[in-house]
Amino acid sequence: MAIISKPNPVLKGVDNEFTLFKGELVNNSIVSDDPYFSDFSNWSLVNLNYESSEGNQKKVITFSSIDDFAPSYFYASNRARDTFLIMSIQIVDFDGQILEVPRSALNTLQFDITLNNSESEELVILLEDGFNLLLESGENLLLE
Repeated sequence: MAIISKPNPVLKGVDNEFTLFKGELVNNSIVSDDPYFSDFSNWSLVNLNYESSEGNQKKVITFSSIDDFAPSYFYASNRARDTFLIMSIQIVDFDGQILEVPRSALNTLQFDITLNNSESEELVILLEDGFNLLLESGENLLLE
């Protein structure tokens, strides 16, 4: 099983829900080899740190113990770069101590994001008479 679940595709301009599976994260060797952080009860926050493949855009998805690590959201504007790479996962305790799992210790195929535009393109068909357009919804669009 994966450490996270995310929608496919991840869209620009909308909140994309990500779910964290703590049990899978604790199985990562960096986490399981740490006696302190291998105990979930020491976790306050888990941050997924992303950076665009070009342009240095940064995104952080944060899961919090306050809401029992409920799903969190990834949002990128419609102008965002198309690819975001996982750089690290940070597990933060209640007093600011951080355990970092670097990109090199992750299955990046589970994490890396290729964004699609959320703006749907509407199909327009020009009819034979040249004056009526039919939208994908089936409605006529009249030109004056």
